[in-house]
Amino acid sequence: YREVNSLFLKAGRSGFLLIGTALGNFVFPLKSFQVADDAQRLERAIRERIQALPDGDARVLAFDQKGAQAGATFAHPIRATIGVVAILGGIFLLQQFGGAFDQAFSIVRFGASARLLVLDGQWYRLLTGSLLHGSLIHVLLNGLAIHALGGAIERLYGSRNFLLIYLVSAVFGTGLSVLSNRAELSVGASTAAFGLLGAYAFTAYRYRDR
Repeated sequence: YREVNSLFLKAGRSGFLLIGTALGNFVFPLKSFQVADDAQRLERAIRERIQALPDGDARVLAFDQKGAQAGATFAHPIRATIGVVAILGGIFLLQQFGGAFDQAFSIVRFGASARLLVLDGQWYRLLTGSLLHGSLIHVLLNGLAIHALGGAIERLYGSRNFLLIYLVSAVFGTGLSVLSNRAELSVGASTAAFGLLGAYAFTAYRYRDR
């Protein structure tokens, strides 16, 4: 019990019990407990045993402060993330019914990142190319990644910063693709998703004790 440095119980359908230790974080979904309130009992038992330690009251108070912060983070809406995913889905429908896949290079008319055109001055393609996708599975995978990663980033940093990270990642990622001289034509929000992954990885490392 001396190694426990955080204790957090999240209720609800996707609830879990988090026990943080110096060795790592252990997460137990509430649905993994056979009896509904077993997780609450376990959390109370751990708290009581930690409180019995010499510095127990101060440690439990720190748990509660972390828990309040975590609760506020989970309660933050992710409207911008959902909006971005909805926009990507809507644009893919426009592609589908607008003839973007009729011929090999039809998608260029919709704003795909074409290397020669970007270098010729059509810089807007660095953004529009990241809004387009080449297939249904392409947009679904990117949408799922952005929803998961973007939701975490938006809760941690707020909607405005999430959108900033998303747009910078999308534009600079597409720009690097153009400069790499490996793809004459590219589409997809993968660069934005990788940017969100990078932001999440940085956060997990920088604030690993929290």
